[in-house]
Amino acid sequence: MKNTFFNYLIVAVFAMLVVFTSCKKNKNIDDDNDTIDVYVAGRSNFYATLWKNGIAHNLTDGTRTAQARSVYVSDGYVYVAGFENNELSISVATLWKNGTPQKLTDETNFARANSVYISGNDVYVAGFENNELSIGVAKLWKNGIAQNLTDGTRFAEAYSVFVSEGIVYLAGFEFNGQSNIAKLWKNGVVQELYEANNTEANSVFVVNNSK
Repeated sequence: MKNTFFNYLIVAVFAMLVVFTSCKKNKNIDDDNDTIDVYVAGRSNFYATLWKNGIAHNLTDGTRTAQARSVYVSDGYVYVAGFENNELSISVATLWKNGTPQKLTDETNFARANSVYISGNDVYVAGFENNELSIGVAKLWKNGIAQNLTDGTRFAEAYSVFVSEGIVYLAGFEFNGQSNIAKLWKNGVVQELYEANNTEANSVFVVNNSK
């Protein structure tokens, strides 16, 4: 009788250990804060700044006005889009990769990078650059090579870029001679989102894309 009771006790304790171990292994990854990294792009005074898990990392030295406007992390690389003024106070569209800056424009004309998106090995950046008439041209940079989205006769700017199934979407606006009009570009082809005056498209996101 004692042996039978002792055997039952051993089995019960073993079963409890199995359940406890299984619960630990099945722990939701979202419950472990150490596995989550949160990146935020912005500015701190004159610095372009990236916060990782609440800790600030300055991307610039603070001697000139700068700002980080978008961040994207892919394969261990942190990409940040924004701008930094040069010694002539001309805003230069800039992409930082793991803190190393890449100037997207030649510093001649005012320009800013507003959004960055990574698709495979390709890096897409949305923004604008003034032309020789100081009219903003909405632009897409793919791997550092610029593509004009507008013809430069009226001010325009791209605020956001998203790539899905090889199709590149950009959101922004173009001035129509009276006010700004929200625009969506799909592989460079423009679509007017709303005919009313004073509209801008600030962000684009694609779900369940089908060519």
